[in-house]
Amino acid sequence: IVSPEGFHISLSYKETKILKVFLANPNISLSREELANAIDDSRDLNNKLNVDESRAIDVLIGRLRSKIEKTSKSTPT
Repeated sequence: IVSPEGFHISLSYKETKILKVFLANPNISLSREELANAIDDSRDLNNKLNVDESRAIDVLIGRLRSKIEKTSKSTPT
């Protein structure tokens, strides 16, 4: 993808999958379970996420946001 500043940015496989899920579901809140199921086709849909898996989703979203947002939370506006 291309950043707001015009730089080409590489996304990991999981970042790409999760971005596609967000783009396919605009303005819809998705649970961590829905996101985990979307990025891992082999995941058992009946199992709840454990703490580590839930945190991994948070980290993945944080990395994606830092790559595509115009300003990050750590950057003063």
